[in-house]
Amino acid sequence: IDYFDAEDCTKKHSLITIFTEPLKNRQFLPVVLYLMLWNFAVYMTASYVNVYLLSDLKISYTVIMLFTLLQTVLQVVSGGVWGRHTNRFTWKNMTLITGAVTAFTYILWGSVSGVTLLIMPLIYILTGLNTPGLNIAVANLPLVYMQEGRGTVYLGFMNAVNCLAGVLGTSVGAWMISGIGDVTLALGAFTIGAKQLVFITSGMILFLNILIARFLIQKQPRIGEQMPADCR
Repeated sequence: IDYFDAEDCTKKHSLITIFTEPLKNRQFLPVVLYLMLWNFAVYMTASYVNVYLLSDLKISYTVIMLFTLLQTVLQVVSGGVWGRHTNRFTWKNMTLITGAVTAFTYILWGSVSGVTLLIMPLIYILTGLNTPGLNIAVANLPLVYMQEGRGTVYLGFMNAVNCLAGVLGTSVGAWMISGIGDVTLALGAFTIGAKQLVFITSGMILFLNILIARFLIQKQPRIGEQMPADCR
């Protein structure tokens, strides 16, 4: 499918066109909802991961750098594997698989405390193995359902929506942390603080988002195959 053409890329589009045309595409709307919730949930915690590790868990910079290095190496290695095997999936199914793993890691982040620090290596390993597939799927999913030859309008709309969702997510995360403050929930030797609750909430939203993708986003052919004409 030709998502872009030379005329569309050089033509000036009004803001009204950018914000209304994609909303008229019923196949595209569930993708918009999915990516909005995805960015909202991810940005709820994006600003607090390092603060959580350093101030709450008392993890040293050295340990964080070593784990980050491990994650980066795994991303490089698994990126080639994902690239070779993408044709076995549809973009939708690939999004479901990688999205579920991501949601699980966010729940795990909310479970990390002084007595469960051994979970951390698992989180970094899962993230390193999963992230390349996730990035490929999330980047390509909108392309499948946008109108042929109107990629400029659709991507402009998605960028604006994703930025708005990110700002809202960051604001809600900050509001939750400031509102909860130092209050903690004790479950035996395990305690849940404000930042952990934000991680768990974010993970639950991501799992909910997977259900939206599963039941609302239209079925598509496998990667590399052509979409039916009525879905373009």
